[in-house]
Amino acid sequence: MDSPVSAGEYMRVVELAPNPPEEMDIVSDSPSALNVPMEVLNPYKSLVDQAQKLFGAQHFRDYHFLYTLSDHVAHFGLEHHESNDSRLVSAIWLIQSCASLVRDCCHMNMSTPGMANIAVL
Repeated sequence: MDSPVSAGEYMRVVELAPNPPEEMDIVSDSPSALNVPMEVLNPYKSLVDQAQKLFGAQHFRDYHFLYTLSDHVAHFGLEHHESNDSRLVSAIWLIQSCASLVRDCCHMNMSTPGMANIAVL
């Protein structure tokens, strides 16, 4: 079974697309890490829309970008069929661009016929 779980005292869910449902589930060590301005989130929403236009299909019922923002866990990223598991430092919104989400969107759509030759960031 491929069903990662992300849980914590401080959590925020950001809808990225309604159909199929795609969302960013953010768990953090503190409530302040969840205060992500819309100027940071809007490019993520746009990227999900652009991935749909580029690939033309999704191979998932719904997709969850799982973000754990903590200075107390190992930091890495791991892909699953209907989610990714990204564990990052708590101040990530100040230092990270959309590059990892671009990579994740491309990766989740690589099984689309004809897309196997696209280079992933």
